[in-house]
Amino acid sequence: FSAFAKMLLHIYNQKYPKNIKLVDEQQEWKIESCAEKTVKDLHLSHRVKPSEVLSIVGMCQAKGIHPSRLNDPLDPFSADIPDETKKIYELFCKKQKAENLFTKNELVVEALELLRSDYKALSAVRSWYDQIMVDEYQDTDPAQEAILELICGCEQGYLTHVVSPQKTNKPTLMV
Repeated sequence: FSAFAKMLLHIYNQKYPKNIKLVDEQQEWKIESCAEKTVKDLHLSHRVKPSEVLSIVGMCQAKGIHPSRLNDPLDPFSADIPDETKKIYELFCKKQKAENLFTKNELVVEALELLRSDYKALSAVRSWYDQIMVDEYQDTDPAQEAILELICGCEQGYLTHVVSPQKTNKPTLMV
């Protein structure tokens, strides 16, 4: 999904540099540094650890929550997030962008936001594919699922997918 997201952002989103480089394992310390700065700037060091900031970020990104939608009462994923968690996520994302750091999950969230907000981009992407098959569908997160649902033009619950029954705890219908 991150390769697809990166391509989509290259084509349709001028905010991202053409030479997006993803943070690799040797650069993880830069992401951790953003988490530390977030804790410090919000004066949370007495109760929140940088690792908890990273957990909050991961949870928000997995749900497909874009920082710009944190206070959107119509966004089903961000509506029940506590205010402090929203502040942590929003500030972390600002710091990450200021450092020009891009993670795979961030690219997926940005691509999802692009497809949600730019109908021309969504229409174009829909025209690229006759069929979409996702291997290891059980490993997708809600953000990736939302991208597929947008591209397929279907409402939640109408996307057919195949999973490996040995690799999922979800009920599987074998026909």
